Amino acid sequence: MSVTITRNTGAFNLMVNLSVKLKDVTLEKLAPGESTNFELPNATEKIEVSCFFAHKEIEVRDGQIVTIQKNIPVKLFQFSIRFLLFVLLLLITFRIITSLALVIVLSIALMILYTYAYFFIPDFKLEIISNSSTN
Repeated sequence: MSVTITRNTGAFNLMVNLSVKLKDVTLEKLAPGESTNFELPNATEKIEVSCFFAHKEIEVRDGQIVTIQKNIPVKLFQFSIRFLLFVLLLLITFRIITSLALVIVLSIALMILYTYAYFFIPDFKLEIISNSSTN
């Protein structure tokens, strides 16, 4: 039997293909809305889905269908960082914050947090939606 992995369509990571790996070997790169089927060498295997430096693993069995969906709490976290950057820009523009040291520290901290949130925290989740295995 085989395992099916489906990437949901939607407005998350439209420009990025997600890599599906089994034992550090890339099986497929999924664009939004695509699916892939593959055979498992063993009855149970761990597959990894990755994007940039972020990755998630899930244990699958023969006959299962896995879907890749957006992770709403992570998306809200990413949005809040963008909002904080915007607020900082407004505070600097209207000269509410006048301390150059404070502006530099806040800017660097938010840029590091922004980079970490977008490249190292996976903004997708893996869910098994169908379990048609005979085990």
